[in-house]
Amino acid sequence: MREVAITGIGVVGPHGVGLDGALDGRFVFSAWPEAASPPHAESLIASVGDYPRTRYFNERALRLMDKPMMLASFAAGSALEDAGYSDGEAPEDCATLLGTARSEQTSVHKFSLPLLQGRPERINPAEFPLVARNIACGQMAIRFGLRGPSSVLASGPLASLQAVARAAGLIRSGRAKVALAGGVEALSRFALRFCRDYYGDAALAGRPAFFGERGGGLIPSEGACMLVLEDAEHAAARGVRVYARLGGWHAGRLGRGDAVQSLLDGWRRAADTEPALLLPGAGGAGRDHERLETRALRRWLAERAGQSCKLLAARALGGEGESWSGALQVALAAASLASRRASATPDVAADADPALAQAAAGGALPDDAAALVLGNDAAGVFCALGLRR
Repeated sequence: MREVAITGIGVVGPHGVGLDGALDGRFVFSAWPEAASPPHAESLIASVGDYPRTRYFNERALRLMDKPMMLASFAAGSALEDAGYSDGEAPEDCATLLGTARSEQTSVHKFSLPLLQGRPERINPAEFPLVARNIACGQMAIRFGLRGPSSVLASGPLASLQAVARAAGLIRSGRAKVALAGGVEALSRFALRFCRDYYGDAALAGRPAFFGERGGGLIPSEGACMLVLEDAEHAAARGVRVYARLGGWHAGRLGRGDAVQSLLDGWRRAADTEPALLLPGAGGAGRDHERLETRALRRWLAERAGQSCKLLAARALGGEGESWSGALQVALAAASLASRRASATPDVAADADPALAQAAAGGALPDDAAALVLGNDAAGVFCALGLRR
């Protein structure tokens, strides 16, 4: 079976462009806009600021795109460039897979608003294509000349992890030599109103906190992260840098009984080898599944007393990013393995036990380190993706 290598990473998020700001913990949170009815005075969001939008598109093309299309396409171009592909030179059999939970919300609201207001004559037909979830994926394929399989996964907050896993499957099976996979989410006044109702008022107060029974506030986030995956032999023939290689993958639904043990069993099935770095946090908003994850992490570390293991929660850095956070976890894992160093997770909960707090402090990784990206959601769905140097 073919090995799968990660050769390119493209990120645009609240911290800016690339991974440097994320690895240094330079994410910037801002106040929840008054126009979007903040649930609390201290509620925060993680929004994307200025970035070079015209790097891959001219102004005329940008006027025909919505924010998710802009973010995802910019991240895709950055990932291809990072992988050594110059503009227009991506392989024809490159698959394109994008995960999202609800990136089309804003365009659906904008298109249908005249109808809701009783003025159907003001509907703009030119805006109709933007309501389709696959529009961003199709835009990437057109702009960068990608002629392989193309698909959007809209299965919820774990969709981008599933997109990466599916892309790796296409390469392992020989259906594609290269794949572009990741996730995107976007904020707007409408999206924030939805988040306010979906997350619940109590969950949105204060700053985030992780790895404890009493988690901190949830911060709605937007951004895009795309990864270039390649057949390892194809990457070697091109002589390009490899961040990491993808290993095992496992997903399922928690059954009855010991949910913590069920989650741990799923993690173990995805791990090719004992991971030195765990990246929890994909899964959308919700206190219950975060508590479950915390308890599973405690048991994981307790079973490996004396073994060094680091924890890195992308959600603590970039907010509650739904599907884009899942792809960001994979990018952070790959970059950490390549640099042999894990960044620290900020805002560790005050009631986290010493083992969790110490593991979340970051630090050096061994030369042969492996990582395990983790996700579970409020519906009981879980997934895990293994990476190694």
